Amino acid sequence: MLHDIVRHTYDLEQELEKVNTEYAIEHDKWLEEHSDLINRKTELEVELKSSKDEIKAETLRIYWETGNKKPHPAASIALYKVFKIDDREALAWCEVRAPFLIMKSVDRKMYERILADRDYEDMPGEIEKEPRVRMASNLGKALQDA
Repeated sequence: MLHDIVRHTYDLEQELEKVNTEYAIEHDKWLEEHSDLINRKTELEVELKSSKDEIKAETLRIYWETGNKKPHPAASIALYKVFKIDDREALAWCEVRAPFLIMKSVDRKMYERILADRDYEDMPGEIEKEPRVRMASNLGKALQDA
């Protein structure tokens, strides 16, 4: 019984080795036969990324010049909070006003939440709005809507 299982396993290994060899040969042939297609695909991917970067840059340019957050159905501006906090100032403030935020250092996420709520006027730190471009996932539909 065990010998039969070992024999079957050996036969499977031999067959898999043959298939792997044939697969490698066919794969290499396919790559050679379709090198133009592969190269075109790579070129298009690079060109597409570049074009999307242009959309983002132009959308940001329009936003900075006009304040328009939706200059095109395919691209819009979303404003994200960016916290500008000096860690030393925050630590000094927390030592006096909110020691519960201090572990080994200031609990930055909690500090940002409190800063965002503006619970304390004397709390050091600023919140700036950072514009980021959001692109439509379906550019074809966005072009129809434009």
